[in-house]
Amino acid sequence: MEKISKKVLGLFFALALVLSIAQPVFSVEVAPVEAAPVEVQTDKIEQIQELLELTSSKDQYGQIMNLVVASMRQSFPNVPNDWWERFLAKVDPTEIDAIVARIYDKYFTVEEISALIEFNRTEVGRAINAKMPIVLQESFMAGQQWGQSLAEEVLRELEADGYSST
Repeated sequence: MEKISKKVLGLFFALALVLSIAQPVFSVEVAPVEAAPVEVQTDKIEQIQELLELTSSKDQYGQIMNLVVASMRQSFPNVPNDWWERFLAKVDPTEIDAIVARIYDKYFTVEEISALIEFNRTEVGRAINAKMPIVLQESFMAGQQWGQSLAEEVLRELEADGYSST
């Protein structure tokens, strides 16, 4: 159980690292996104969808999901491949797209979305988008290693201070 705990903690640290670099990040206080639909401007949402398409966000979400599942497969080697395939088959990337679109809608104006679209059509924007998948993959792996070592340190220090997981 302790081995799984370390791997799961490492996975969460890695996922947090990858998500923090997956898209441009701005220093803002983040409030939880409400699950309820909010009224938005259709043309703005269409622009946001275009931006997400230009930045290959759907591909990045899929890559992150595949990396998470690959890590979970290592943590649960007794689970057959067909179980993981069934799990992946029911994951709908449009769900995260709708959530991300609402986040973009909340924090960016139409003008800012237009400028981001314009940037992503430039040579530099296209180069960043082309390189991002490998950057995400390497960042995830580095984050997973870092997170696992951090989780091991936390568990060692907790145990040294007399705390247990029971």
